[in-house]
Order: sequence, then C-alpha cells, then structure tokens
Amino acid sequence: MTTDTAVPAVRSLDALRSLHELVLERLRDEIVEGNLVPGMRLKVRDLADQLGVSSMTGVGVFQKLCSIKRGVRQDA
Repeated sequence: MTTDTAVPAVRSLDALRSLHELVLERLRDEIVEGNLVPGMRLKVRDLADQLGVSSMTGVGVFQKLCSIKRGVRQDA
C-alpha cells in the first residue's frame, strides 16, 4: 500500500507545472499551425481567456516562451 506523502503545496506546484506545460504545448501547436506568427502581438489576458487559464498562468508561460526564444532553457 502506498500513501501520498506530498504536502498540498507541493501537489499544487506539480499541477501548476503541468498546466504550464499544457498551455505551452498548445501555444507551440498554434505556432506550428501558423496561427501565431513571428512579430504578432499577443495580450496575456486575451490569450489566457482563450486557453481557459488565469492571467498569472499566462504570464508564466510567456516568460517560459521568452526564455526559450533567447536560448535560455528553464526546467519545467
């Protein structure tokens, strides 16, 4: 029998990380499909609403995208 010994805060961080990864994957799909193109202005709030996430999640994903663009890899 295994028990989950993770504290709620740790589980929420894991869920948030997974949510960031899901949103990042959706954005990558939009880029690959040509729906988001270089130089296109994106508003965090509009994009977050469109993806069904909070603005803070949108900001986190934007920061990750910017770090990827600059070639600075941040662990998920």
